[in-house]
Amino acid sequence: MFSEQVHLRRSAWLAAVLWLVSLSACLGQNSGAVMGYLNVRDFGAVGDGIADDTAAIQAALQAAGKPTPGNLQQVLPTGVYLPKGIYRLTRTLELGADDLLVHLQGGGTVSPRGKPQACLKWDGPQGAPLLNIAGYTGLRLSDLYLDGSERAGVLVRINSRPGVGTGNLYFERVWLVRGDTGFEFGADMDSCASDMTFVDCWIQHCKSAGFRTMAPQNVDYLILRCGVTNTPIGFHFYRGGNAHFVLPCFGRVFTAIKIEAGGINGGVFTITGLQQETFAYDNERKRFTTLEAEGEVNVSISGIYTGCGNLWGDNADLTTPNFILGPNAQVTVRDSMISGKIAVLKGKPNDLATWLQFDNCRFRCAADPRTDIEADAYSGYELRNCHVVKDDTLGKDYKVIESVLIPHWVQYPAQARIVEQ
Repeated sequence: MFSEQVHLRRSAWLAAVLWLVSLSACLGQNSGAVMGYLNVRDFGAVGDGIADDTAAIQAALQAAGKPTPGNLQQVLPTGVYLPKGIYRLTRTLELGADDLLVHLQGGGTVSPRGKPQACLKWDGPQGAPLLNIAGYTGLRLSDLYLDGSERAGVLVRINSRPGVGTGNLYFERVWLVRGDTGFEFGADMDSCASDMTFVDCWIQHCKSAGFRTMAPQNVDYLILRCGVTNTPIGFHFYRGGNAHFVLPCFGRVFTAIKIEAGGINGGVFTITGLQQETFAYDNERKRFTTLEAEGEVNVSISGIYTGCGNLWGDNADLTTPNFILGPNAQVTVRDSMISGKIAVLKGKPNDLATWLQFDNCRFRCAADPRTDIEADAYSGYELRNCHVVKDDTLGKDYKVIESVLIPHWVQYPAQARIVEQ
């Protein structure tokens, strides 16, 4: 947070700058301007990766949507535009309930190989957040590359404030790299940071997690075509949440999606069309776990495949499970292809059973649900209309050993209470 003295000096400087740039920004006539947006260059940002652009960008964020100095009838645009460049930051950018910014837009989309166009690059204190959003509704970020330089803590930190929730945020084509965590929600208080959409966003080379929720009210996330690579945990729901994934993608992680709690206000997840590159975070000879879940959670998975990488030859990884489910978790997998070690299921006495169900699925490459699901006395599983193709993964030439249809197969928990009608 800025000190009061810095805030006063910045406010005075901001008033002078706004008096000079307000009309050109509104009319889209300033150099490199975009109609309806304030340009950070007009506030003094350089974007050469050397100059400290923190104060200029912060001033533009706070000016958006505010009355023009000297003409209170005229309102400045609610968007802020960052032309192509590398903007060096030495302090956290702050957005709160008093700010009126609607859209933070970068110039030019990030290339498929992650080459930045409009890059916010961290050069501030070790472990501090790059962007802090608290008590804010209706914000949109587009075409931005946030680089933590292996020094930043959370790259985008989102929280509520007492009496002020945070929600309706929209992120599209945003890359977050080289921080401890990409997105983090709800660490400050047990209140809403919810109703958010993520489209074509990528998180890479983070030390802890790509995406983490910290409170039960972190709910209703739509995650469309987003990916996490070179990061230990992709999406980590530490204390519940509701989320719906469409075409997520993962590579070089330990766990793609980890859910630790659900409860009365959350714990419902859907995953559709998951794509993955099977190498683990720190070992290209190991696979990673697709889903780890426990607590009162319901997860519905459809149309995914877990790939056949690292399942062939003498060094095959036949021990890393696709699914690790703990007490209470209920997971259904439909219309999917599963390979490798299938699942490990664990429950606990006097609690709800852990349950895994496969419907209309296909098992290949060292995956046989009759032998490759470990279930203790407090957990169980069921298969309905599933194909099993046993492959010779140790042979030099590819060969199918057996192909069978399993119309119905069920293993009930030995110690669970089961009510039959």
